[in-house]
Amino acid sequence: GNSSFPIFAGLSILTQLRSELFSFDFSECIMMFSDLPDIDIQQCISEAVHKYQITPPSLCVRKHEKISSQSSLIPQEAKKEFIPYKTLRDQCSPQISAHDLIVLCQLERSSFCYGNKAPPPKNDINSPLLWRKLHDKEEKKHEAIVLDIRSEEEYRTGHVPHSINLPHTDAFSSNGSLVDNPVVTSLMEQHYGKIIIVVANTNDPGPTFTRHLVRLNFPHVCLLQGGAGILRSLGLLSAL
Repeated sequence: GNSSFPIFAGLSILTQLRSELFSFDFSECIMMFSDLPDIDIQQCISEAVHKYQITPPSLCVRKHEKISSQSSLIPQEAKKEFIPYKTLRDQCSPQISAHDLIVLCQLERSSFCYGNKAPPPKNDINSPLLWRKLHDKEEKKHEAIVLDIRSEEEYRTGHVPHSINLPHTDAFSSNGSLVDNPVVTSLMEQHYGKIIIVVANTNDPGPTFTRHLVRLNFPHVCLLQGGAGILRSLGLLSAL
């Protein structure tokens, strides 16, 4: 893996020790790690590799990471911008780059990201997620779905192909649950468990919307950094 891999190794260790950590106070946790707790290293490595492979690269990119040679072929506006710590702390879900959305959704203009050159080799540790894990089209477990929370009028003027529209103004009831309509039924029955990429305008409550989804136990929820405006600048929105 690249320089983000140790993050997943640490996460796997914490996952193994989860039940014990929750039963300890802070000082007991420190003592536990100082005594080198019993950890299944093989399981740790296996889980870390799995989490690394299914996580979109922009969600764990390191600020001072060595830049891949392929990075220069990606349009600047499609790359991930680094977010201040305070903003990250206040948000419940990570922000994904437009580049990762293009790759995950296998949009027709994905070659645009590479300057119409061949994709990087599959063993490139900095390669995009599609070539790192999803190059096998039989792999269906971790597909992505784009959830556009703009108004229906805005959605009609331009949207990501095959995305679904659930306006944020009509999505949740007063008690915080999702409203009962065909879009929500589709989200629950056909797309639950996929990577959910929420697309919003800059003035829409994107972070609040993703927080509601997480509280309703939706896994793999992320927010598109730059929103619909980024996709429009890249020419990736199609009108009905």
